[in-house]
Amino acid sequence: MSQSNLLQQKTSASDDKACASDNKTEKQSMREFLKDIFGSDSEMEDIVEIEDTLEVGVESLNAHTIEEIEGVRQSTDGSHNGVSTTTEMIAPTKAKKVTVRKFRQEWTITYPFVFQVIHKEKEFMKCAWCTKYKVKGPWGKGNGCKTIMKSAIRKHRKSKEHVWAATKHYSEGGKQMKTHEKEVISKNRHRVITVMKLAYFNAKEDLAIRKYEGLCGLAYSLNVEEMPIQHDYSSYTNMMAGKEFIFCISKYLDDLQKQKLLQSPYYALMVDETTYRSLEKHLIIYFSFLAPKCSSCSSTEITFAKLLTVPDGCAQTKFDAIMKMMKEVGLNKQQLVGIATDGDS
Repeated sequence: MSQSNLLQQKTSASDDKACASDNKTEKQSMREFLKDIFGSDSEMEDIVEIEDTLEVGVESLNAHTIEEIEGVRQSTDGSHNGVSTTTEMIAPTKAKKVTVRKFRQEWTITYPFVFQVIHKEKEFMKCAWCTKYKVKGPWGKGNGCKTIMKSAIRKHRKSKEHVWAATKHYSEGGKQMKTHEKEVISKNRHRVITVMKLAYFNAKEDLAIRKYEGLCGLAYSLNVEEMPIQHDYSSYTNMMAGKEFIFCISKYLDDLQKQKLLQSPYYALMVDETTYRSLEKHLIIYFSFLAPKCSSCSSTEITFAKLLTVPDGCAQTKFDAIMKMMKEVGLNKQQLVGIATDGDS
């Protein structure tokens, strides 16, 4: 053992003795302090017993630590002398699962500009339009995008480089105006249908029209496909556009109901009146008719017709409102086989 190691051991031993003397002094002063507080010898004995138990535990822990330190010192001394006295144990590590993403051919249906590239036995994605017009970046001049995910395609489609390449692609020579019109209408048609479905859900669930913008925002946050590219006033995601969608859907359903009703040989009416808190009177009307189920049979169908506002609840007022509604729909009075008024006159 070298002189430096001997000097270190002597220094540590002297430090341990100094610490032991300090601990003994602190222990005596603490016992005197507790004796002044409790005064009773029995209580003092219990406290001293607990304190001795704790000291034994601490001393055993310190002894175990000192043994480990001494073992490390001995192993270090042995290694300096050219003899290794310790053996290092390495715990086996668990192999992590590596997720390998693959390119899916069905992505090319929604995004026709994307194609797969294999470079050095690795898969990449590239853009046909960016490659054609030599756009800078991995999608054009580079080897390709290494992130094989659908979200990477959506992000690239919104980039300025791709928009420029798409503009060049659609504006290249040889294409007629009708071809451009069909492509633009086809793309916008799917986006408009998506927001119309949101407006229909808003009306079907009897939600306030101001909730329509919140539904569109939720669709953007969930990365719903075929949503308008830009979330602004001109993208049919505002409250006024939602109201127009609901009116158009209502007009279509009304025309479809008229078409079914006129095909029926007979029909009946069910009428009732309602009164709101504002004392505004309404007349609600339902149709009951025969709807063609197949070529040789029919089934009875009951649908909501109109909610009419009437100035009063008189019989003549109701009669005039019903006759006006039948004339607007184009119904024949001769085909009316019944009317139910819920006991009203």
